[in-house]
Amino acid sequence: MKNFFKKNLWCIILVLIGVVLMFLSAIIVYFAIIACVIFGVLCFYYATILRKKYKSLESLPEDENIFDATKLDYDEEVYYIGEPNNRRKKVGKNLVSKISIHAPSIALYLLGLGFFSITAISFIKSLF
Repeated sequence: MKNFFKKNLWCIILVLIGVVLMFLSAIIVYFAIIACVIFGVLCFYYATILRKKYKSLESLPEDENIFDATKLDYDEEVYYIGEPNNRRKKVGKNLVSKISIHAPSIALYLLGLGFFSITAISFIKSLF
């Protein structure tokens, strides 16, 4: 739990700032625009992290049954999974399974685009 807060401190601070700005948007509308930019950046950041994690797991050889658990924020370093002759099942063979694997990152990208489009539309409306 301590590692989570150390690793994601700036993200937690940005979320808190965004929430405060959303409450302040009742007073001045421009605070909502700034909050949408903050939330959009966070969505793109976490979507990119999810894609990188999947790519790193996908690049492992099929016959390797050892992985480094420090990437998953555990204190231990190396784990052994399964029997030595047990081969891993290939993940994401067809289009549907690839889409379901990438669904969280796709959803975060779409959510980030939504926040940025709200910002752009609000900015354009304020000019005219």
